[in-house]
Amino acid sequence: MKEFCFLLAVIMFCSFNTTVFASEDIADEGCLEAETVYVGVETRSINTVTTSFGARPATMEDIIESNQMQSKPITTESTVMPRATWTYLSGYAIYNQTTSYNCGPAAVQAALKYLNGDTPTQAEIAKGCGTTSTEGTYLSDMLKYINEEQSENTYVSKYQATETKMKDYLYSGVVTYDAPPIIGLAFSENDGWQYSSGGHFVSVYGAKSDKSEFKLGDPWIGYNDLGTDKPWGYIQPADRIFKAYNSVNIGLMY
Repeated sequence: MKEFCFLLAVIMFCSFNTTVFASEDIADEGCLEAETVYVGVETRSINTVTTSFGARPATMEDIIESNQMQSKPITTESTVMPRATWTYLSGYAIYNQTTSYNCGPAAVQAALKYLNGDTPTQAEIAKGCGTTSTEGTYLSDMLKYINEEQSENTYVSKYQATETKMKDYLYSGVVTYDAPPIIGLAFSENDGWQYSSGGHFVSVYGAKSDKSEFKLGDPWIGYNDLGTDKPWGYIQPADRIFKAYNSVNIGLMY
């Protein structure tokens, strides 16, 4: 009888441990890699293009217009769990930017593909967003264009948000609205980024339940030589994203 009880205890212990480790594996791998779509690039010498510069700072008119937009509910609370888990946009595809200044149109292209199932060409999107070869694109023009091209999610813009609000907006976009937020950033390799940029748009397709990390889709990686050995989607901590968001007033939309 004692031998039977001991054997039963061993079986229960092993089963318990197997379940725990399986759950941890799911939590660790919950944010899946996105598909990557290469749509070609402009003819250029890659050595002369070392940084993305396609995101333009907001104008005062952009900020006033954003403040007048109808409020959109957000998820303000983080999910309390023994271990944080990921929510991601299943089937999301990251498009490379076709020019050094096309990060905005590329992010919009990825969002439209996810929301509509298809997308215009990046050149058509760039034209619709008023993208220029000297300065890039305003978030406000991207927002107007994307709302005209789809009806799954009515995007709103946010400028100069606090870190808490930024996390709420990005999380709500992914988890509540099932739509990829787009955010404008300026950052440096010295701060833990793969390269430096004075103004760049990325999309967000993954969010951790405690809002501590987000997964970004970066169109620059597929444009530059970085795309040969680095993933186009990568995780960044929320505080690092906020520092990059707060360093320049390009804005975000969700």
